[in-house]
Amino acid sequence: MLSFDFTVSGPLAAAFVASVMLPFCLFVSARMPRVAGRNALQFLISVIVVFLAWAGALLFIPAAQPSDAAEIIIGAMAIGTAVLFFLEIWALLSRGYTLGLLITMHRSDRPLSAPELARSYRGGEGLDWIMRHRLAGLESAGLVCRSGDAIVLTPWRGRTVAWICRRAVLLLALEATG
Repeated sequence: MLSFDFTVSGPLAAAFVASVMLPFCLFVSARMPRVAGRNALQFLISVIVVFLAWAGALLFIPAAQPSDAAEIIIGAMAIGTAVLFFLEIWALLSRGYTLGLLITMHRSDRPLSAPELARSYRGGEGLDWIMRHRLAGLESAGLVCRSGDAIVLTPWRGRTVAWICRRAVLLLALEATG
């Protein structure tokens, strides 16, 4: 007869516990003065802390010590899955412009016209903030640069990434992106 073993190994249990720490680490890192307003760095710090906590558990807690490499790999995969899950939530909350519009409307005590909503977005920074923010990200990644008043793709990195993205859009039959 076929039987299934649903017991959880020590390294996997430690990975689950470490994964639960991620939102708490994000909560703490978001309040650190040196990384205030730098959401990506806050997320990176939190992920590093979670992985270090898991590694510490594997090294110093006898019940969490792995019996073979497979247990380490499965635990790392569990943490990776949790990181991807929280990354999706974090990305929606930190970069979800549609959700930002909802929050802006919620903060208002009255209905807003479209121009009022545009002006009130991001605490008064307005909708132009989206374009400035996205361009700054592209520039810091080395995908675009400024040439006078023009914004141009960088010769190698920008063009290569744009080419790959365009092919992916065509392959997935996405009609509109952005």
